[in-house]
Amino acid sequence: MLADLAVQANFFVSPKAKGKNIRELKKQKGLSQSRLSKLADISYNTVIKMESGGITNPSSGTFQKLARALNVSVDELIKIARK
Repeated sequence: MLADLAVQANFFVSPKAKGKNIRELKKQKGLSQSRLSKLADISYNTVIKMESGGITNPSSGTFQKLARALNVSVDELIKIARK
């Protein structure tokens, strides 16, 4: 339930803020875009587009996969992006 609320809140965070946060977390974990795409089981192009803010409304599944791959909860990912 909390994850569902966090995913819904995802739509209120700007795509650029989400992208910046994904980049920062990826860097902290020492991951490349290619490695993150494999860990999250999403396409390499999706990672690139999300980091650049090119995807305005990622699916809840994509956002959940990224959070899992970065070893953070969806709620944490959104909270960090709102800062």
